[in-house]
Amino acid sequence: ESPAAVSVIDRDMIDASGFTEIADLLRLAPGFQVGLSTLNNITAVTYHGQADALPRRMEVLVDGHSVYNSLFSVDWHDLGVALADVDRIEVVRGSNSPTYGSNAFIATINIITRPRYADPGWFAQATLGSNATRQGTLRHVGDLAGFDYRLSLGYDQSDNFPGRNDEQLLRTLNLRAWHDLSDTDALEIQLGARNGPIGRGGDDLLFNPLGANLGSNAVASNRQLVRWSRVLSAGRDTSVQFYHQRHREQDDATVGLLSDLLQVPPAAISFLFPGHVDEVIRSGLFDYTDERYDLEWQLNDVSDERLQWVAGAGVRLNRTKSLVQLGRTDFVKNLGKRAFADMQYRLAEGWLLNASGMLEQSDTLDPALSYRLALNHTPRPNQTLRASVTRAVRDSGLFSNNMEMGLHFSDGDPINLVGYSPGGLPPEKMLSWELGWLGNWFDRRLSLDLKAFREEIRHEIIALPGLAPEPLPDGALILGNGAGVDITGLEGQLQYRPSPRDLASLQFSLADADDRFDPASTGRASEAGRTPHLTLSLLLAHTFSHDVQLSLGYYHIDEMRWQGAGEVATGKLPLPAYDRFDLRLAKRFRWSAQDVLVELIAQNIGNDAYAEFRADNQFDTRYFLRASVQFH
Repeated sequence: ESPAAVSVIDRDMIDASGFTEIADLLRLAPGFQVGLSTLNNITAVTYHGQADALPRRMEVLVDGHSVYNSLFSVDWHDLGVALADVDRIEVVRGSNSPTYGSNAFIATINIITRPRYADPGWFAQATLGSNATRQGTLRHVGDLAGFDYRLSLGYDQSDNFPGRNDEQLLRTLNLRAWHDLSDTDALEIQLGARNGPIGRGGDDLLFNPLGANLGSNAVASNRQLVRWSRVLSAGRDTSVQFYHQRHREQDDATVGLLSDLLQVPPAAISFLFPGHVDEVIRSGLFDYTDERYDLEWQLNDVSDERLQWVAGAGVRLNRTKSLVQLGRTDFVKNLGKRAFADMQYRLAEGWLLNASGMLEQSDTLDPALSYRLALNHTPRPNQTLRASVTRAVRDSGLFSNNMEMGLHFSDGDPINLVGYSPGGLPPEKMLSWELGWLGNWFDRRLSLDLKAFREEIRHEIIALPGLAPEPLPDGALILGNGAGVDITGLEGQLQYRPSPRDLASLQFSLADADDRFDPASTGRASEAGRTPHLTLSLLLAHTFSHDVQLSLGYYHIDEMRWQGAGEVATGKLPLPAYDRFDLRLAKRFRWSAQDVLVELIAQNIGNDAYAEFRADNQFDTRYFLRASVQFH
């Protein structure tokens, strides 16, 4: 009865995949592309391409609250969630702005952790493997002073791509606690913290001559969430949620004294830059602080079998500070407000109408409405047809309206810029159509989900070369609104689970992107090459006797050009298509006091290294040994 295409990556698929990173699991959702950028050690995850290393059109949630970062969208290293704590990932494939707002412009990913009473007692997991990978998780589930709680500690060390400045050593603490205040009232509390060094690449930044000698950044993030809920009556409930998150990353990279950089006497600086003297110039691209406060109220009513609805409102404050990215020593703020409603009405037996809308306004967005209309028809108990139309509006946001990227004096005055925004950018807009068909057979052991779609994106925010006004230097990029791109295609998922011991899941996406401009006359790279024609994944798993499981994963992406990393102008060749095979062999030991799982994982076996995100990102064969124990 969903008004949009939804894929669920459940715990069985998570285990069988053998992945060691949460972001990689999105390879198991139709239409998604994943790539690790060594330029900044950020994993890019996007839907239907059209993205750089920091996709800003996709909402990512953890247990229902956003982890979106105002400056760098979603940093998958900073989720603060251990892979072992994930119960499932729900993926809305397509614009979900009418439900989750501006950030859900093309898709929504909700990472849901283990249920309240699952896995009581102690749990420990350790992973060792290629590229100096050392991962560990320690978890305890219990109760104390009327609270049920889940406490997790995590350790994540790896070197990612050899010879690159992308090592990391991150430590994590997470607490999720529940308390029943009464028969009708409940309280949930979440606390999290993550810190440690991380290498951010940066060896080809235009304004950073340090190259591979860059050091590690110091990361420190924390988050707090409080959610109160009340059951008003049968089928009716309300909730209020407040959360705060803060991310601080310290990047101490410098270009040294300005006089040395310009090769002039120190005394000449005051003549070249009136009001300034010679000083050490910071060049750390990832030296910033980002903070968010969010308050939301929601009311749900499913008491009527024919009409069900949810409504709510919220307010959000984002604030960011970065000398290199924004040219500011103080915080830049963006206050946003929203109101939303979602209704489904049963017109007749087998016919369901869904209407949803989100009204948003912020310091960078005039009042704008995103909406969706969907009609579901069930001609047979095991088959559903869906037709929907969605209009989505994406706030141009804090970063796109305030970018002033480059070298600055300590007071924020610019020296040399490589990127600039004039501010006041109009929002991005999209109109999308979708036809879906869902079928299941043999008591739901066999299921098929097909979706035909067309997405028309307009006013897309892009970086254009050579258009920056004086006094910006030649070659500086300026943010602006482009003409857009149209994406048309067919995607789907076929799953077969004949028994609890077997799993087969096939995901595919066929897509074509068409420019709304002429690349030859504009000097811009074609948008068409940023959406791969074919994206394909296959996961097979079988559990033999004695609790031995063998699983195989296959992943294919046609040639594709990611934005960024010098790709803005025409002439850069797309990355070639690749085929990747992963293999996992696991053995479970069941004893009276504990269950033990031992896994041997091989990634990209039987193939040469392939290019991921950039031509010099060579993903070779990798091996991992993972052991887990659950104490009863």
